[in-house]
Amino acid sequence: MKLFVFFNGVLYSISTIRFTTPIRKVRGYQSYHHFAKKFYREVFERDDLTIPPYVYFHCFSMNGCSTFTALWDLLDSRKDGDEFKQRVQGLLFDSSPAFTTPAQNAHAISFASMPPQRCHAIFRESYRALLYAYFSIHNGLIWIWSFMENDIYEKCYAYYRMLSQKDLPKRQIYFYGPSDDVSFTYQRILHTNSKAYKVLAVKAPPGPVSVIFVINMLTYHLCQLPAP
Repeated sequence: MKLFVFFNGVLYSISTIRFTTPIRKVRGYQSYHHFAKKFYREVFERDDLTIPPYVYFHCFSMNGCSTFTALWDLLDSRKDGDEFKQRVQGLLFDSSPAFTTPAQNAHAISFASMPPQRCHAIFRESYRALLYAYFSIHNGLIWIWSFMENDIYEKCYAYYRMLSQKDLPKRQIYFYGPSDDVSFTYQRILHTNSKAYKVLAVKAPPGPVSVIFVINMLTYHLCQLPAP
């Protein structure tokens, strides 16, 4: 009975803020800096909201991860940014972070924008082909630019930006599934972060935490899922 009372009180003391960056308005990683400022205004600058002493971020897919990394950078330029960073106790990543190929980006965005329930496969595949061409050219230009600017990948990709951020919360958990076609890229950042952070592990303690889902909508990146 004592445990029930304790956990009941804990659950009702948790406040949740949900923010989703509209993927249709994103033109690249730089776009997330705009939405990070929007999140900051709507959460930190409101007088009717009190920031709790302990904060956790749950980032879904690269959309959520990109928003978080942009927000983390934004806090460096804000008056109370360092104080808030001290309150962040941990990070939870669903199917992220990952550095994906043009084909994977095109598949994720086309599937999210034109799901089978609403659009015919012909339109979705045509859109995917256009996206593939765009991302291929974009990645090629970034690669050429990298010979002139060493940190260009950090400026253009959230995956590399996160790897370069040295003050992330020490506790990190990663959720991914074998049906996710970009899951192999998670392994690289799990290995890297396990050297610097207290990332728990299921397969190889004390490496990064890995919770595996067989298959569900969790692995469909960028989709607009219904609120829980």
